[in-house]
Amino acid sequence: MNDNIANKILCPFYISHNSGRGNNITITCEKIENNMGFEIYNRLSFNNKQQRGDYMEIFCMDRYANCPYYRTIYSNKYKE
Repeated sequence: MNDNIANKILCPFYISHNSGRGNNITITCEKIENNMGFEIYNRLSFNNKQQRGDYMEIFCMDRYANCPYYRTIYSNKYKE
């Protein structure tokens, strides 16, 4: 997967991804909770770029409503 993919992301809670090494191969999503007094984000770490790419293609670019992080952020952000 090409790292120039930001224009293909459909998930509204996606912030960024990192192409580092080790635990730095990540996807960062919006916070689950706001106003906690901390700047905490959801950062998913992957063993390799292929795993991260596969996850992004399935959830960030396509079926984001099925992503467990999307569902959790959505339910906390839009509580009734």
